[in-house]
Amino acid sequence: MRGVAVLGSTGSIGESALAVLRRHPDRFRVVALTAGSNAKRLSQQVAELEPAFAGMANGEGRTAKGGLEAFDGGPGCLISAATRPDVDIVITTALIPGRPAPRLLTEAMVASMKPGSVIVDMAASN
Repeated sequence: MRGVAVLGSTGSIGESALAVLRRHPDRFRVVALTAGSNAKRLSQQVAELEPAFAGMANGEGRTAKGGLEAFDGGPGCLISAATRPDVDIVITTALIPGRPAPRLLTEAMVASMKPGSVIVDMAASN
């Protein structure tokens, strides 16, 4: 089973990625979710998918709650989610129409991932 982090899970691409992951519970486990500012939808996803980690990129740091190992806030939560040792696949997009795609993952973050890990950036061509 592969551990998956979805950065931007409440956006349209994140929701689509989660729909695919839901259809393959024998192959994938969602271990980390992050959202920009939609705390209500992120809370619903956490209740359903029970990831070990969740974070709000535009929020303040918070302490763990519920079954979560960690609930982090601020831009650092993206790094925390993507570099967890139980993450094998990172699905990310933070594309804002009309603007260049942000670089969320640094070279150091990629270097710290396990061999064979996969990053899927849906906004990479922008």
